[in-house]
Amino acid sequence: MATGWLANGGKWYYMNQDGKMATGWINLNNGSWFLLADSGEMLTGWQQPQPGSWYYLNQNGYMERNWILVNGKWYYMGDDGRMATGWVNVNGLWYYLYSDGSMAVNTTVEGWTINGDGAALQR
Repeated sequence: MATGWLANGGKWYYMNQDGKMATGWINLNNGSWFLLADSGEMLTGWQQPQPGSWYYLNQNGYMERNWILVNGKWYYMGDDGRMATGWVNVNGLWYYLYSDGSMAVNTTVEGWTINGDGAALQR
């Protein structure tokens, strides 16, 4: 009986201790979260498991947290892995994230000047 990660046809699956294939969110290795499709296949990239909640799973399937750079744009993923939008305070600095989650840079938002690093400087 196979348990743990199993590669099959170039795709990865996770088999529980009882040998059953896992689906949905699984938490492994002290806080490493993975999302498995209904077919059991490990998912990567942008995923929306429920309406209004986007997550990013890296090429190894790990759910990302904090700042990530995807296709030249920065996104902020909360502690729960969910993509943030709107104003967010990170380490005492304010950032604005558009509705697609990408960080605003070199612009003005709601009267605030946003610099090239994305931080709001002044109103």
